[in-house]
Amino acid sequence: MSIERIIKVVEEEVAQREANLAAAKTLLAGLRAGSYGKDTYSIMASASSGIYEGQTVGSALRQFMQSKGGSASLDEIRKALTDGGITWGKYPKRQVKLAIVNSPKIYSLKGETVSLR
Repeated sequence: MSIERIIKVVEEEVAQREANLAAAKTLLAGLRAGSYGKDTYSIMASASSGIYEGQTVGSALRQFMQSKGGSASLDEIRKALTDGGITWGKYPKRQVKLAIVNSPKIYSLKGETVSLR
């Protein structure tokens, strides 16, 4: 890969993150002002879209769990990672579960609930 291509990829990533940050700031300002209009959820979705794009399932999972507060269901995790732009293989449920059980020092799994240790 040429240096020009690497620069282009990094510039695109920076632009995406800046757009996500701008949407998050707009949402925060609206929440602080007490305006919970019908656009609140679409702003929230645009702020989180693409946040996990290009990451491995394991790193996206850890980032999500830390932002979530340390506990979430398997379905919540898969939905958040999908909405965040994670690229799945053939078996997304298996990918999430493997990322959890292969990191027993980081996560505990009880039934369908995952917790940070």
